[in-house]
Amino acid sequence: MQKIINRKCQGCNGVFPREKLIKITLSGGTLHINPTSKILGRSMYLCPDIKCIKTAIKKKRIYSALKFKNFDEISSLEKELLNPFGKLNV
Repeated sequence: MQKIINRKCQGCNGVFPREKLIKITLSGGTLHINPTSKILGRSMYLCPDIKCIKTAIKKKRIYSALKFKNFDEISSLEKELLNPFGKLNV
């Protein structure tokens, strides 16, 4: 029997199984969306919900959770999260 690992979403503060969340990892000074968990480093989790992503951006939880202050890198990650396929209008 496999143990279910839960993580906390930084947007809504809900606790969900790790497989249902988006993992963002800071490794070597760059941010990665890390679906396979193969990149090691400081990480945070977000629900794949637009409201949670916008809340995390608005309340600057990406900055504080990752302890990372490179605003250009974070803004490009935010654009990628909010518009992954070019179909979502923010």
